[in-house]
Amino acid sequence: LALFCPACPQIGINIPPEMEWKVDDRLLYWPQLTADRNMKLVHQIQKRPKDDVSLSDGELFLVRWARYANHLANAPERQPKSKCSNHWAQNNGNINWNHLDCTGKGACACARHGAFVPHCMVDFQKGERQINMDYSICQALKRFPSHVQALIVYDICCQWSIHFRQCVSESKFLELYDSMEITGAVGKWHLATHIPECFPKFSLNFVEGSGELDGEILETLWSKLYEVAGMAQAMSIAHHQEVVDEHMKDSNSRKMIWIRKHLFYIYPRAGITQIPANSLCEKWSRAKKGLSEMGLTFEQLSDYLDASLVQEWTAQERVAMEKRGDHLNIYQVRLEKCRTFIYSAFWF
Repeated sequence: LALFCPACPQIGINIPPEMEWKVDDRLLYWPQLTADRNMKLVHQIQKRPKDDVSLSDGELFLVRWARYANHLANAPERQPKSKCSNHWAQNNGNINWNHLDCTGKGACACARHGAFVPHCMVDFQKGERQINMDYSICQALKRFPSHVQALIVYDICCQWSIHFRQCVSESKFLELYDSMEITGAVGKWHLATHIPECFPKFSLNFVEGSGELDGEILETLWSKLYEVAGMAQAMSIAHHQEVVDEHMKDSNSRKMIWIRKHLFYIYPRAGITQIPANSLCEKWSRAKKGLSEMGLTFEQLSDYLDASLVQEWTAQERVAMEKRGDHLNIYQVRLEKCRTFIYSAFWF
């Protein structure tokens, strides 16, 4: 019942099976998802919850409650203090609000086009705990069963990725394909709040195949849901779920319509005759122009440098892109502390 992004690569839907891919197609066809929380979509405790009847439990964007509740009841609680900056999401995962049965929501969307992934929005019972987001991300990755690589952009990915595989193996309600290789990154806006060591390992600038992705598109999607958050918090659980589902469905429907209008103009008098949209042509022209200008500058810089040094750097970059992890520290910015100057002024 829920629509997803028509432009995201999905094997068997809009791209061929992996065996038919070319060598460079893997970087074009891998799923790119972003995960985030919405702490304004709360829900107040009902006086008579037994009277509530849901007509669409788990049919659209929110997950089916029974299975999700079993996961929460059986999954080991793992919420260590952040070793990065003082992240609110990591360090306040156990904060409780007595008047709320839902303290926020977490969801995933395609990182490039901003379409919500169906069947992956979860409720928070306290703060933003890893067991909540693990379930959401696993549900989102189910939409790509035949893919072997995926990119997950999450604002606290440096902490979440440490125990993710272990959490999946410890819960029978979390499913993840063993062959799927997951690359984690942090959105460009949130990365500025991390410690310097996170920059080379989790920057989208150093993720091959990510393109010019900022990883913050969910922040723009939340803004529309903020408008109904106050109205929906006092509804019954079923009504609350249906309102949120319908607004997310409307968001995805608009994406499908505007993607088509963005890519093609249709002449009403010409039936199905279509031509590429001006905006797409303009972007392509700017990209070609920018590539030629920067390519020339890059070649001039390479010719100026020692050839053996360029060859060494190229080899280091190739290893860093393939193995990632600590190999990405070659991109770490070297900072040297300046001297401390003491200035004193005496006024007489």
